[in-house]
Amino acid sequence: MAKSPVKLPVVGAAPHPVITERDRREASAVTVQGTGHVFEIQLGHLCNNRCVFCSSGMLTQEGLAKPVPLDDILAAIAEAKAAGARRLIFLGGEPTLHKGFLTALEHTVAVGFEDIVIFTNGVLLPQPGFIDKVVALGNFEWRISIQGADEASHVAVTGRKQSFRRIMTGLDELARRGQRVTMNMCVNEHSYRSLPGYPELIREHGIAQVHIDIIRPASTGRDSLLYFEEIMPRYSTMAPYLEQMLDGFEVAQLGVEVSVGNMPYCVLRRWPAAVFHGGEDTVTVASDGTGLEPEVDKYAWHAAMRQHVPACEGCVMREDCTGVFATYLELHGDAEFVAYDEAELLALPPARRPFSTLMRRCVGGLLAALEDGAEGLDGLGFAFEQEHDERLERSLGLTFCQLDGRGRVTLRFESPEHSGASTWAADGAVIVAREPAWRLAVVVDRSVPEPSFLALLDWALGHAAVDAEGARAAWAKARSLAPLRARAGRTLARLREATAPRGWTWASRPAAASSPRPELGLRVQGPKPGRFIDLVLELSPPAGIELDFRSGPSVAPSEAEGLIAELVAMLKALPRAGKAGARTNRA
Repeated sequence: MAKSPVKLPVVGAAPHPVITERDRREASAVTVQGTGHVFEIQLGHLCNNRCVFCSSGMLTQEGLAKPVPLDDILAAIAEAKAAGARRLIFLGGEPTLHKGFLTALEHTVAVGFEDIVIFTNGVLLPQPGFIDKVVALGNFEWRISIQGADEASHVAVTGRKQSFRRIMTGLDELARRGQRVTMNMCVNEHSYRSLPGYPELIREHGIAQVHIDIIRPASTGRDSLLYFEEIMPRYSTMAPYLEQMLDGFEVAQLGVEVSVGNMPYCVLRRWPAAVFHGGEDTVTVASDGTGLEPEVDKYAWHAAMRQHVPACEGCVMREDCTGVFATYLELHGDAEFVAYDEAELLALPPARRPFSTLMRRCVGGLLAALEDGAEGLDGLGFAFEQEHDERLERSLGLTFCQLDGRGRVTLRFESPEHSGASTWAADGAVIVAREPAWRLAVVVDRSVPEPSFLALLDWALGHAAVDAEGARAAWAKARSLAPLRARAGRTLARLREATAPRGWTWASRPAAASSPRPELGLRVQGPKPGRFIDLVLELSPPAGIELDFRSGPSVAPSEAEGLIAELVAMLKALPRAGKAGARTNRA
């Protein structure tokens, strides 16, 4: 039996416009003014879906959604480029419904944007000629709103019977044209049970990125607590399904970036690394129903709607978490939120930890020294040049340049799963320090004298309270192995140029969690998880290089023997490869 639409006051929500005056003032006060930011533009609220979490469908149904004038859109795009924006995202409603959409897209290319995203519900994708008209204008990212991993869930959210099937048809058409596709979902009462099905859906359609968001009450256009009660379950109710989905992606090893936006970290206790609050500097220009509103800082606007609760005090994630929507707290209370401590986070597998939070806590002394002017650094002949915070890559790089401008050194703190026990990072950088929360890789220009680099390393690690002598020893060991590593690297590169055995493909080999000797490797990957064989070259001075094979759990011993024999033959056929003995181990 349907509940009566009783109207109750809700903190931080307004039916029209979506952005309240208070939110706009707070966000506008910190609007991005630099360069290299993301620019989002909403072409209006007109939409052909009726999603339960979004105001656009309701505005369209009520006849209040009007397209933004095309001239205003073109002017805003040009101004964004002039202001230094590097990426542009078209939003709706449904942006492809705007009669000037193709003109706006063409204009975006013409003013110099190269990174352009079309955020669409996919309903128009099967329309004959539509995709081809878009593709003729350039290369774009298609961010598809897939509101359930199965048809029933998606339709329950969108209110349109054919919406899921049209997306599936459209995905096939995009794949046929080699287009990059990502997806977004706003999880709610109608869809959260379908979450574990996403890994298979993503595998089938080659989707490159998955973002799961939670309902922002202000974006629904409603102000009834009874309505929110119908569509917004407790986060702790949805958490097991989110974690089952994340487990599925981990097992499937699809290489897909998966994130959960705005969920309090403490709700996903096994997967805090998947949670994102904020993101790249992003300016949003929304529509008030007929025209464009003033630009706002997207993530400051989001944060203005949220608040912390008493349980947040003392949580190690406090500075990274923007809290909980006030409307949610009014509906569900705060009993489900429990603070993290550092020990609990470090007990998680490395790939599931919030790397940036833990790393900054560990090397806070070094970061503070750099912020305070890096006293003593100039005496070493260096100046601090730049910080590279790669949150998605889970690394933080600190680049120093010589005062004479001849060379640079980058100290790159990265999450342990990247390099495991390896002597080198994936790009060949030497790992000189290992801590539970991070690894330190160093990239040194050839023009930098080794004594100067080592003095810089001592200075940095001294401020980070890390053993500099151990780092020096690791550097010396890697240097001594450089000739063997170069030989092994050339062998693997030549092998990868050859055609892989039939039914298998070459793939990068994940870093080993432990290894008694330095090694390089290449994976021969089968069509399913667990079907692989790792070809490993162990560096064993003074003997040289030893060959080893390690097979995955889904490879039968007889099959492994045949494939290993084929790989050994391929190695022998390489120029100057030499003879190799082979050992076989189960992974």
